[in-house]
Amino acid sequence: CDDNELHVITHVETTAAGVTDSELSAPIHAALAKKDLLRQQHFMDSGYVDADLLVKSQRDVGIEVIGPVRPDSSWQAHAEERYDVSHFTINWETHQVVCPQGKRNTCWTPHLDAYGNPIVSVKFSRTDCRQCPVRSLCTRSAEAPRHVTLRMQADHEILQHIRVQQTT
Repeated sequence: CDDNELHVITHVETTAAGVTDSELSAPIHAALAKKDLLRQQHFMDSGYVDADLLVKSQRDVGIEVIGPVRPDSSWQAHAEERYDVSHFTINWETHQVVCPQGKRNTCWTPHLDAYGNPIVSVKFSRTDCRQCPVRSLCTRSAEAPRHVTLRMQADHEILQHIRVQQTT
């Protein structure tokens, strides 16, 4: 490490194999801050980037994490004509979600997912969905209405914005 050369490695974090990369983002930020090496932007690969990190890094540490977020994994997101979550209009204040066909949700239930993350489960009317002329673009179920799972507002909005940005 010659003092006159560029130093690329700023921190190394060694863990047990079972620890995921995303669990290390906060400790890495803390270590970089301690060394006065934390900057306004931090480029990270996809293993470290998730919606929670994007929100908390900006809010709590004041840095913008830049890196690819995982794409929407729903089957609807794999073809433009299908109705993934980005096709729904969400009014966070009134807890109303409108589907692409103009139908409103009948249920809005905040709760924790299996990993302890706060989410909102949104359901639509069985009657509205059963009578929908484009039902196959929205759900594969023959009987059940559409169900949409949302992250909390800040996480959802940041994630959707970055997903759109990544397509440019």
